[in-house]
Amino acid sequence: MRKISKGVSIKAKLLGIMTLLVILPSLVLGIIASDSSEDSLNGQYEKFGLALGNEITRSLDQYLGYYVEKTEALSEMQAIKDYNLDGSPERREAAVAGMKGFLNSFKAQSAVLVDLQGNMEIVDKSGTVGNANVKDQDWFKKALSEKKTYISDLYESSGKQLLTVGVPVKRGEEIVGVVGTEIPVEDINAEFSSLSLIHI
Repeated sequence: MRKISKGVSIKAKLLGIMTLLVILPSLVLGIIASDSSEDSLNGQYEKFGLALGNEITRSLDQYLGYYVEKTEALSEMQAIKDYNLDGSPERREAAVAGMKGFLNSFKAQSAVLVDLQGNMEIVDKSGTVGNANVKDQDWFKKALSEKKTYISDLYESSGKQLLTVGVPVKRGEEIVGVVGTEIPVEDINAEFSSLSLIHI
């Protein structure tokens, strides 16, 4: 697997969210239900918090790793590499069809294909759903400048909190664009709401 560059604050922000969703309610219930001594209770919560933090980190790494693996596979599709080879509509249609097929085997709702000028085509399972320019987005700039997979920090777009996995598309040794998948924080929250705490 390629080296991955991650924004420093992703895990910290997500751990903060998970703390609010999981740890605080557990602490309140534990305090109400427990008649143990305060020192013993604090020790139990410290161990529980450490175990929970480790479990969340491991699960987050797996979850993001899944998106990275799938997005890197998308970047290797020949239709994606040839997308802007000669500007022909046939190549564009082949790339969009390849992305639709990719999305049908993947839990992401949409993927993006971006040329070197930052012109982005957004594709969902039904086809092209929009265009935008993302030349100023970190995930795009870093994937190009660092020439490797990059996971953005949290950012807001259209009222949603997102992370984006950006992967450079190479034709031979030449970088010809970037593909990306967006991960809504609400999807991460849904994934982690089912986190089993029984085995911690």
